[in-house]
Amino acid sequence: MTRLIAPQHRAQFFLASLLIVVLAYMFWTGSRYPALDEKAMMSGALQLEDNLSFEALVPITPDMGLIERVFWSTLNWLNTNKKGMTFGILFAASFLTAAAYLKQRSFRGGFANATLGLVIGTPLGVCVNCAAPIAQGMYASGLRAETTLAAMIASPTLNIVVLTMLFSLLPFYMVAAKIALSLTVILIMVPLICRLLPARELAMVDAPEGACAFVPERPDAPAQPLHVALWEVARGFVQNLIYILRLTLPLMLLAGFLGALVATLLPQDLILGLPFSVWVLILIALVGVFLPVPIAFDVVVTGALLGLGLSHGYVMALLFTLGTFSIYSFFIVYQSVGPRAAWLLMGTVAAFGVLAGAAAEGWHRYQSNRALELLLQPQAQATPWGAAWADGTPGSTIKVTSTPLAAPSPVSETDFIRREASAVGIDKPVEFSFRDMWPPFWEGRSLSAGDIDRDGDNDLVIASTEKGLYF
Repeated sequence: MTRLIAPQHRAQFFLASLLIVVLAYMFWTGSRYPALDEKAMMSGALQLEDNLSFEALVPITPDMGLIERVFWSTLNWLNTNKKGMTFGILFAASFLTAAAYLKQRSFRGGFANATLGLVIGTPLGVCVNCAAPIAQGMYASGLRAETTLAAMIASPTLNIVVLTMLFSLLPFYMVAAKIALSLTVILIMVPLICRLLPARELAMVDAPEGACAFVPERPDAPAQPLHVALWEVARGFVQNLIYILRLTLPLMLLAGFLGALVATLLPQDLILGLPFSVWVLILIALVGVFLPVPIAFDVVVTGALLGLGLSHGYVMALLFTLGTFSIYSFFIVYQSVGPRAAWLLMGTVAAFGVLAGAAAEGWHRYQSNRALELLLQPQAQATPWGAAWADGTPGSTIKVTSTPLAAPSPVSETDFIRREASAVGIDKPVEFSFRDMWPPFWEGRSLSAGDIDRDGDNDLVIASTEKGLYF
């Protein structure tokens, strides 16, 4: 404590830190984590009421014109993000106030600073849009660019509740790829990008105009009374709040408008029927890295698109780019750190999204072809290994026998009677092909069967698919 904070500023730092703790507690317990828990419990049942919003303050109807739809979509986006944005701005101002009293705000190595950003950003639980003002405040307080950029990306991608939703809605390999790529961007690519920045952009050495100036160290100055320290912290917080609002609020409105415009102009079913193409994949990755979506939006949208039959490569590209970066975070990085950092970070996220999508498409096709070859090969080649030794030769220890099934039970006066499925409108054949099983049954959906009258035969089979239930 003595090395990091001057003795005469301990009271101010304690009060500013207490403000951070109170804000975080109120936001996490009163808004963010209850909302995320609700989304996690609903999982795939979540419905989007607008292109960029979970809840629409004003429903978008087909009879609206383009300008009207964009206007109301922008308003819905602002309404969806109002709580997170409010916390982000207040948290940024309080962080900037507390950091003013620290003598050391970063490490020497870029990778250590990125790790610090990972530790700060992961528990925040805000989307990349709401994390942008926080990153702005962190950078203005003297933290290096590696820390601020890493925290901004870690907050929406590595939140524990969002990760839980990922594992429940999407295939394991997609979730593992997203986590691995997010850590790669945070811990490796961010430090490498920052090495390409001019030295003056790595950290804001001087306090910005309108912000609370860093207090110079005066070891011989006496400690101030508590009421004086409280007034100093309050005044600094208000100054920093005005500074953050002045820099971020106009860009917030612009990002919401641009995101609503792009989402409105894109046809809803444009990519569902498209075959996989590298050029379409690049376009999807660029759209994903542009749209300013709320937290967990990427999980819900990609889970729904996968169920609708969208190519696995496109789904993976959207899963990584949506929520990791956005046009709003681009504006904030461009304004605070510099244009080079903004373009390099956006390009890195988009490039990783394209690579992840191509890899996911290749892996899915490999799995599908391999399984099809296994099931469609001649019966002699598909014989289980144990049966090869059950041929009656000396020394054989395994014998294969067959037992006929019990005869079908006659119709009786019970709660269940035998009827042909076609008589009640069920046209799915009993003989499932492999295409019926891949997907959706290997993507987390269920297949259940039961012997109701206990005669040795399955009487009821229920299969859950994206089209509904088959009996």
